Amino acid sequence: MGLDLTRLALALGRRRLTGSSSSSSSTTTGVVVGSTASGEPVRFEAPSLEHAGHLTVFGSSGCGKTSLIAGFLAAEIAEDNALPPEQRRSFLVCDPKGDTVALLLAAMAAQPARLDDVRWLDSFSAGGFPFNLNHLALGDTPRDLRALALADLVGQVSTSTGKSPMGGSGHRQRDVLQHVILGALSVPHPRASLLLALDALELPDGPQRLAAATTSSRARQFCLSTRLGEELRVSCASRLRVALSATDSLSRLISAPTCVQFDELLAPGRITLVNLGNPPGGMLALQGFYANLVVRLASEHLLSRRSPWPGSSTSVVLDEAQVTAETLGDIMERAYTVGRSKGISFVTLTQSPVLIQAASDTLLRVLLTNSAAGKLIGRLSAPDAELLARERAPGKGVAESASLVRSRLVSTITSLEDREFIFLKAGQHQRFTAAPLDIPGWERALAENADRVKAVEERLCLPKDLPPRFSLTEVVLPKKTRGHGGRQAAAPPSGSPPSSTSKPPRSRWG
Repeated sequence: MGLDLTRLALALGRRRLTGSSSSSSSTTTGVVVGSTASGEPVRFEAPSLEHAGHLTVFGSSGCGKTSLIAGFLAAEIAEDNALPPEQRRSFLVCDPKGDTVALLLAAMAAQPARLDDVRWLDSFSAGGFPFNLNHLALGDTPRDLRALALADLVGQVSTSTGKSPMGGSGHRQRDVLQHVILGALSVPHPRASLLLALDALELPDGPQRLAAATTSSRARQFCLSTRLGEELRVSCASRLRVALSATDSLSRLISAPTCVQFDELLAPGRITLVNLGNPPGGMLALQGFYANLVVRLASEHLLSRRSPWPGSSTSVVLDEAQVTAETLGDIMERAYTVGRSKGISFVTLTQSPVLIQAASDTLLRVLLTNSAAGKLIGRLSAPDAELLARERAPGKGVAESASLVRSRLVSTITSLEDREFIFLKAGQHQRFTAAPLDIPGWERALAENADRVKAVEERLCLPKDLPPRFSLTEVVLPKKTRGHGGRQAAAPPSGSPPSSTSKPPRSRWG
């Protein structure tokens, strides 16, 4: 009887996928996150300055990736408890759906000694948190670049047209938004906020008032000299309104008299949980806006570290990455490629690599090629599994075709059970079942430490009696001259030389 090589190759392949081959990790360090079918523990090496690395998790809704990562992070934090506070790692967990941070907060209740290190940021709760970007430390980021990034975010989260995020005359809209946002960010009044940009677009004399209040010569010149049609002005105002001030609670965050600072949120040992679940009116665009904004600003802050970084490492955990892929691709590419020297590790979770590719093919390539800590794959649909399988090839010395390796991987990924994962890393290919979480114990800890958990959730909440926000209607305009037809013409920017022959520019913003 002849030897069937195809059957032998399939049998060997199945052995590798169950984690029973010699390619399994033999390390005895790291956090245990599960076990193979043979009972061998599967460990993840926690990021550090010596072993900084990025981890990407792919898995459809309900496969168990949230509980896997929550357990992994809780175990990482527990490892740090024996270290002095100044040597502990910091964590920033941004969760558009809210389930990951809620589970991690319960895990911290079971480690009550670390509750004082938790910072809970809830964009949509009644209390909110102070997030007035006029008061956020700039670091090495020029205000012009921050205004441009905000303009891009406003355009992309306020429209449903993915391929043309700004829609219509997109470049013109972005230009308008960038300049009014720059003007608002540069108003030195202690109660100034981004909402001044909305005033500039909605008030009849908003541009002149913003020009009189801002210290940015670029924004001032734009406001005094640019003429906009009614349609463009209304379009820009509506986009800004959706992104910045859809509800009173969001207006409170943006117009607060202070702002949370990333120096404090990312300090050694700090555990910052950003909850973006339950947006008002189900406005998913608001989830995307705040997830994009917080992760971008945090990444800018971390990337400004000197290299090599001598301090403690930081893990940034981004759940539902498909929500933010389109606008975070550039900064995540930087973080994934240079983060190791700055002590930054990204943990990125997504339901669908196909959705990541549709939003940013560049980001998908970065995730696939720079996840040094490995890739975790839970159950996926066939199109998602086929996309990931394209990266696989036969191992060294394995006599089988690439198409066979890939088709077997697709079959395995689409048939995984809940809490089953494949761990892919250079030299490793393990199929394992995630370790169970002590959910009942965490729930008991929540009940036992209810007062302390409530204090955590309210630590950064804004008071209810905030003063009314500062508006451009309070800005006193300089003296003006009358133009033809009784219309007022704006005064020239401060510092401009007087001219007896030229008239000051007039604004036609509707």
